[in-house]
Amino acid sequence: MNYKNWITCTPVAFRGDEKTFFSRDSGLCCRALQALGASAKVVMPEPVWDDEPDVLRAPYGRLSDPGFWREQGVDAVILYSWAHPRYTSIAEAIRASGLKLYLNMDMEGLISPFVESVAYVRMMWAVQRQKRGVLFGTMNTLCRLGWQCIGLHKHFSRLRHMDCADAIGVVSPIAAERVRKYARFLGRNDIAKKVHFVPHPIDQTMHYASSAKQEQVVAVGRWDDFVQKRPDVLIEVAAKVLAKNSTVRFVIAGKDSGRCAAEIAANVPEAKNRVVGYERLEHDELCEQMSRAQISLCTSRYESFHIASGEALLCGCSIVAPKSPCLPSLPYFIDGNFSGRLAENNPDALADAVLAELDAWKFGERDAAAIAHIWRERISSGAVIRQIDVLLSTARNR
Repeated sequence: MNYKNWITCTPVAFRGDEKTFFSRDSGLCCRALQALGASAKVVMPEPVWDDEPDVLRAPYGRLSDPGFWREQGVDAVILYSWAHPRYTSIAEAIRASGLKLYLNMDMEGLISPFVESVAYVRMMWAVQRQKRGVLFGTMNTLCRLGWQCIGLHKHFSRLRHMDCADAIGVVSPIAAERVRKYARFLGRNDIAKKVHFVPHPIDQTMHYASSAKQEQVVAVGRWDDFVQKRPDVLIEVAAKVLAKNSTVRFVIAGKDSGRCAAEIAANVPEAKNRVVGYERLEHDELCEQMSRAQISLCTSRYESFHIASGEALLCGCSIVAPKSPCLPSLPYFIDGNFSGRLAENNPDALADAVLAELDAWKFGERDAAAIAHIWRERISSGAVIRQIDVLLSTARNR
């Protein structure tokens, strides 16, 4: 490691507990830094929760004070702020303190209608239509588009935010290129040059346990979220696959998974013993299920990275997911058909893709150990932290 003393910062007052906060995002980065021998702590705004000892709370206003950051005695900061204009003053304070700054932009890259206008409108309208219905969803989309076009001050505030960073990481190759195009469109080629593809870190305790893979499909998500996760699509796809394949098993994990499993079983009564829902699985339990499974299924409408797919890859699964400009990480995960396949964004096509992927495992076209090894080298938290350390050490001085 080139830098020995680090802070990871999320300018949102999350609960700083081990099970949730330190298993992902800036908390996971902190743990990965510590595992690599660096000194690391997390900074978040007050109030204080039942936090781990390595969480430092501060009044929100102090985060915009360069003196606060100088007092910490560190070399570098990883800031999870999405380059949102709301947090620009925090990025400016870190820059003024003289510390190295890595800015994480965990997003699809569709931040403006100036870049990939059709995809931007398509994602916005799909979300608003699902939330508000066709009429009010369309009206809301048009209002948001108008504000994006006339509210240019927000875009320039975002650029000021990005300009503070020594290096900027975006979590998929497609999204990173979208952010570069955004900066170039607004006349900041210098900022575009600082944008890099850096994957979202995945907890490296997720691993392939070298157990024999079974004819099992796993699907993980917040299944009470009809807008993003689309449990209705999951239910339809699973029912179609179970009806056509008499031996495959579905494991559904996450909030409202019991309801999903019950609806699938009601649709395919003969398969009721081959579908199970777990409202919550601990990390070791999820790792066990994914190590057994051959396939991880994503049915989301939009995701910046889809952590569940990343975890499944580290456990040697292949991925089935929809083709969509709102899912820019999925083509990266598929890796030219090495670790899964994409399908058209409808239940029939997704079901056919799952069946085809089951055949790929049956006929020896998938190698669980190879998938797990390659993706561990790419997206495990340790691999991501080493990449960030190199980016900051090779960044030009401001």
